[in-house]
Amino acid sequence: MANHVKNIFVIYIAFQFLACGIKNRDENVLPPPLYPQPKIVPLKMNGGYQKNQLTGDAISPIINSYGDTIPTGVPIRINGTVVNLDSMPKPRVVKAPAFNQLPKIKAHPNRKKIPENISSIRVSESMFKTFFVDSLNSDFVMLNSKKDTCPTGKPVTAVSEIFGVNTSSLYYTLPPLVKENAVFDVQYIDIRQGLKTSAAKSLVEDHSGNLWIGLHGGYGLVKYDGNSFQDFPLNYGNYVTNVVFDLTVDKNNNLWVGAESGIYCYNGKTFEFF
Repeated sequence: MANHVKNIFVIYIAFQFLACGIKNRDENVLPPPLYPQPKIVPLKMNGGYQKNQLTGDAISPIINSYGDTIPTGVPIRINGTVVNLDSMPKPRVVKAPAFNQLPKIKAHPNRKKIPENISSIRVSESMFKTFFVDSLNSDFVMLNSKKDTCPTGKPVTAVSEIFGVNTSSLYYTLPPLVKENAVFDVQYIDIRQGLKTSAAKSLVEDHSGNLWIGLHGGYGLVKYDGNSFQDFPLNYGNYVTNVVFDLTVDKNNNLWVGAESGIYCYNGKTFEFF
């Protein structure tokens, strides 16, 4: 038993010496440099250099716009001339006009001052024709802005069709850029962050904090969660569009899209086309 313990102790001491030797060897060996080491060249103040000490190329002389060679490595003497101020013409004094004589230019020509005394015209109620909702029927019609007859007193049927969502995979974006020369902290995203086009026509935030962007080009509708984009192509049958005019979110978090081909409603799973 004593010999067995002695052998284990001897093996332990041998491993300790071996580990110390490996550690010291690793500390003395440095990894090769990733880049060439800088070359130290002595500075010659008198004669300068005829060749580039790093590349070995010949150094071309410096020629100014007059075609003269400018010597390097030697000081350049500058000769100045003292000019008497009495020999120079006196400066001409121009009197500035008075403040009330300066021309006035409107800085904001599109601003109009509201007059204090605005004339009011009283409208007589007898000039308007009153209609009561209870007395209206399907025979009563009104004209819209396009001079089309709009029947009143009966509901208007809206025909819609539901189709699945064909979305693209998420693609991560770069951080928003900071607007230069802005008074406030203005950040923006454009094609450099991943948008298919920078022609954005509408923007809305849903109840989950996602930003929906309506574009003029690309896939038309894009969702932005702050880190990534996801395209939502509005393709249904023969109705294909990549132009979105307006976006809004209702109280049920449904996204309503006013596009070139029609109106779309997205409930988070499917689109409904009107």
